[in-house]
Amino acid sequence: MKIGIIGLGAVGSAASFMLSSQNIANELYLYDIKDGLANASKIDLEDSLENTNSNSKIFAVSKIEELVKCDLIVLAYTTCIEPDRTLELKANYEPLKEIINALKGFNGIYLIATNPNDSIVYYAQKLSGLDAFKVIGTGTTLDSARLKIEVANKLGISYKNINAFMLAEHGDTQFFYKSNAFVGGKNINEFNLNLDEIENRVRFKGGEIFKVKGKTEFGIGSVIARIIKAIKDDENLITPISFTQDNLAYSRLVVVGKGGIKKVLELDLNKDEKEKLEISKNYILKTINSIK
Repeated sequence: MKIGIIGLGAVGSAASFMLSSQNIANELYLYDIKDGLANASKIDLEDSLENTNSNSKIFAVSKIEELVKCDLIVLAYTTCIEPDRTLELKANYEPLKEIINALKGFNGIYLIATNPNDSIVYYAQKLSGLDAFKVIGTGTTLDSARLKIEVANKLGISYKNINAFMLAEHGDTQFFYKSNAFVGGKNINEFNLNLDEIENRVRFKGGEIFKVKGKTEFGIGSVIARIIKAIKDDENLITPISFTQDNLAYSRLVVVGKGGIKKVLELDLNKDEKEKLEISKNYILKTINSIK
């Protein structure tokens, strides 16, 4: 699989290492607007190949148009990180337009990690004209991983025994799909857990990490690699992915495999969850409309 990465900051670097070290990328093409960064990253990654038993071929490209030949392109660029999603969108929208215009003729899959994730997914799909199932965002897959860790730590068990998801916006209005969350086959509501507290911890966990580190890269890097592996190996993985439908992008449970999204799963939301979904959708729509 030929994979391109645009943006080699913390997220792009972490993703590129995981894609090469796990042999997910047969060929990995690196691009960054900063002169020399792609080549330096290429050399650094090549130094890791022997000790990770990787067979990935790594290339630095100086012209973004060279990525048109890729099967999948990861957007991991950012011009700023803002708590205000409208300001973040205004900063990252113009580079998005330039990227999509430069990659006319690309007919693969866009996997977007750039924030605000849902709004960037929406505009990437509209600007590219590609099928909505091929322009996808990491969405709340990362938040769902955080959720499983939180529950696992509370119960003192492995996260592998937990089937639970965060949905809607990758941001402050995401919500815990509590009515259909399970631990070892039992509904999570049967356990003595403060689910509202867990939901809030997950919702703001990224911000807490960022306050100290000034970045978050390992979690999102692993999510990028996991989604791409599911696509490459046609795994039919169920995970919450952001994609555009009915002129709005947000994370819903989907089946991911060859070609991107293969199926959207119907949700059985309770009243509280439906209300939270509407709040989240309205917030995303407000963000999207902020640049019109």
